[in-house]
Amino acid sequence: MTRNGKKFGMGEIVYPEVFQEEQTGGAYFGDQLLDTAVVDSVTPANQVWRFYRQSMAIPITDIILNRGGYLNLVKTKYEIASASFLQKLSRAIWGTAPQNTTLDVDSIPTWLNSQTNTVAGINRTTAANAFWRPQTAVALGGTILPSQLEAGYQSTVFGYDEPDVLTMNNACYGSFSLTISLPQPLTLASSASGGIASKTKCHRAPSVTTLCLITPLCFLTDLT
Repeated sequence: MTRNGKKFGMGEIVYPEVFQEEQTGGAYFGDQLLDTAVVDSVTPANQVWRFYRQSMAIPITDIILNRGGYLNLVKTKYEIASASFLQKLSRAIWGTAPQNTTLDVDSIPTWLNSQTNTVAGINRTTAANAFWRPQTAVALGGTILPSQLEAGYQSTVFGYDEPDVLTMNNACYGSFSLTISLPQPLTLASSASGGIASKTKCHRAPSVTTLCLITPLCFLTDLT
């Protein structure tokens, strides 16, 4: 597996999380003694691997009876298995039963809609880990307006690190599509059971913080 050109082959996926700026900086003049103290500004986030499978069983008698016929049973079953596997992954991403067990991946709501859980090995209930909590959810009142998204965007920035992904469920996308004209093509990954995970690139960069917009469910964050 690769991510941003880096290859991961270990037991966990470890990546750095920046939680504050480097305080030792600013204006100076001449031979002024500069502060070179070490600033603790990054912590590792550890994401464990999750394993998924999809069975495909065909009775031998069915293969024999369909041999030479118009129906390619094996190919058809492969296509069904592929679609079924996609359904399971989509439900897992949104934390929808039955793909919401402790063996499943941490869902989008787990990452972005809770301030009291442990994600990637970082406990959000600990005061020192407050940086790892998403911002308090904002009630939208059943609609998603450009002004609401812009307000959320402006509240989740850190230097050049700004949100570039909008993630939403079915109800959220329905409201979104009626009120916003997209400047760029929208990429959709849909599931009848798991909902729609849609994203659109804003004209800016990524985000260390996340704003959760609820009613309907929508997350403004960075997934790059």
